[in-house]
Order: sequence, then structure tokens, then C-alpha cells
Amino acid sequence: MRSLVVGVSALACSYAFYLNDVLAQDGAAAFAKHCATCHLTATAAPSPEVPSVEALRSFSPEAILNSLLNGRMRIQGTPLAEGERRAVAEFLGGRPLQPRSAGTSVVHCAATPSFTGP
Repeated sequence: MRSLVVGVSALACSYAFYLNDVLAQDGAAAFAKHCATCHLTATAAPSPEVPSVEALRSFSPEAILNSLLNGRMRIQGTPLAEGERRAVAEFLGGRPLQPRSAGTSVVHCAATPSFTGP
């Protein structure tokens, strides 16, 4: 009986994580919940510090995801689940993220700029 209870509990936890991930896939809802307060205000009253929604739409989804993970928005992106960050990036970027290598959340640039340092 104990193994049945443990099994059901594990299944319930797995389902909760799955459901959270599925619900997080709606980029518009995640943006409205976590990002819109600042970025819609910037649309109404432009600010050099906070890009408007139209300005955000000019970025690639990879650049938006990178900002949420490593850039200026990393603090704001920390409470978001991985699925939410990806959904917001795809929503704003207007296309799905490119496939990524295992263990990384950003797509690396194929071009190597020439070294201009001393």
C-alpha cells in the first residue's frame, strides 16, 4: 500500500510540473503577467531604459532569451520557468527559437569576427 501512495504522489508531482510547463508555453500570457507593466508603459511614454513592445519585436527570439538569461533582464527573468522564458522570447521574436545544443539556452554565432585588439 505504501508503494502505491508513493507512486501516486510521484505521478501527481510529475503531472503538476508537466501542467505548469504546458501552461507556461503561452508567451502572450507570460508576457502580460511578467513583462507588460514596464514594456507597455514604455510604449505609451518612450524611455531609453525600457524598450517598447515594438522595439522588442525587432529582436530575434534568441536575443530576447539571452537577455532574460544573461543580459539586462536576467534579474526579471529569474523567477520565470524555462518554458515561460522561451515562450516570451518566441512571442516577441515572432518565430520559434532555433534548435540549440544540449546544455545551452542560446544559439552561438557561426561567424567569427576578426581580432582587433593589441
